[in-house]
Amino acid sequence: MFAIVAELAGRLAAVILDPSRGTFFCGPEAHAHLPADMRKEAVLIDMTGEAVEAALIGPSLP
Repeated sequence: MFAIVAELAGRLAAVILDPSRGTFFCGPEAHAHLPADMRKEAVLIDMTGEAVEAALIGPSLP
């Protein structure tokens, strides 16, 4: 599921919001289009399933 969300967000240059913490994650493509105040708050990640999963719920254990 995280891979699908990452693929969609990457293609749309969208951000992924974590409402429980009030943070949002984005890739470099989306970051460039954000307003200046949002750019400061954005957490840049690679838009991969693993990166989205780690950002939202923490890294998976081996």
